[in-house]
Amino acid sequence: MNTPTADFDLVILGAGASGLLLADALLADGCFDDHRILLVDQANKNTNDRTWCYWEAGQGAYDHLLLKEWDKAVFKSASGEREFALNPYTYKMLRSAPFYEDVHRRLSEKKGFELLQEKVVAVEDTGELVKITLSQREITAAKCCSSVRDLDFLHDRRKYPLIQQHFVGWFVETERPVFDENRVTLMDFSVPQDGNTRFMYILPERPNRALLEYTLFSADLLPEAEYEQAIAAYLSKMGVSKYRIVEKEAGNIPMSAFPLHLKNTKNLIYIGTAGGWTKASTGYTFHNSMVKVKELVHFMKTKSDFRMFKTQDRFDFYDRVFLEVLYHHNEMGAEIFSRMFLKSDPVNNFRFLDNQTRFTQELSILQVMPKALFLKYAIKILV
Repeated sequence: MNTPTADFDLVILGAGASGLLLADALLADGCFDDHRILLVDQANKNTNDRTWCYWEAGQGAYDHLLLKEWDKAVFKSASGEREFALNPYTYKMLRSAPFYEDVHRRLSEKKGFELLQEKVVAVEDTGELVKITLSQREITAAKCCSSVRDLDFLHDRRKYPLIQQHFVGWFVETERPVFDENRVTLMDFSVPQDGNTRFMYILPERPNRALLEYTLFSADLLPEAEYEQAIAAYLSKMGVSKYRIVEKEAGNIPMSAFPLHLKNTKNLIYIGTAGGWTKASTGYTFHNSMVKVKELVHFMKTKSDFRMFKTQDRFDFYDRVFLEVLYHHNEMGAEIFSRMFLKSDPVNNFRFLDNQTRFTQELSILQVMPKALFLKYAIKILV
């Protein structure tokens, strides 16, 4: 029986961070020069609808697009304050508009790449090819990588608790210089916790301009006004009474240890947040996607069955235990992060959160955690 011919060798659904990172990596790899590749998104992405931050050692592929980078950071809580150098890392801030423009420009110049603005209605892997129903047509692909996925099923928290990282951010300009532009405030837990894990995140662009994000790791969202009241109160506490809100942003990132890769099929793989590429314990996605994209491109050159792409390791287990603790004891977030950043090596913490530590290095972090509590949920998962 003849195998049906697909319209495209590869279709990428979604032109957000993961979709464009994948397209860019394929563009740079000569092995895919003869492929017919289609990138589909229902929106014409060309605005600053996202702000991505990540830490990275040395020079990165998108350094020329960065809005700001820092080599120092600070952590604050009721237990204390710690400023530290990030070396060998740099904390980087990338806004989406220049990233979209830069990647789209390269893709438009490459023969074999097509971009289509249309809504995805349905996707089906028939075993021979992937049928993709769009709002205006139906197409087929030999392979499909999709960041488009309904994740509502994650709200079934019986086995895999869902913590939501939800936030509202203000880009503010102040009348006088009040920000230290040389350091990023990763977490400031001095804000009222109200039974949750709540902190302020400050990205200073200049002494009188910064992004302040009021962020929660919790199961449920807040009324919109509560986020903004918290930011205004924080600025007032800093002694800032005169400022201008230049721009606002908001987001909600699912933090779940659900093994999303198990939903991949032979010819269809989910990428980005839809594929479990968001680091479950932190909500960071952009840099993790850069790493996963490289692995996926290499995989696509050697193997064909997408079900073989993901294997779990001990870091997935750590993430799952952490989310169990944070879900059932959300009021303990400030204490847990304080132990991590005030009682252990911060740079080692970054390696750990990047899944780059050896087990002996992980022990130095695990030993400062509430051992009985973490052990309780580790046993729960294992049995």
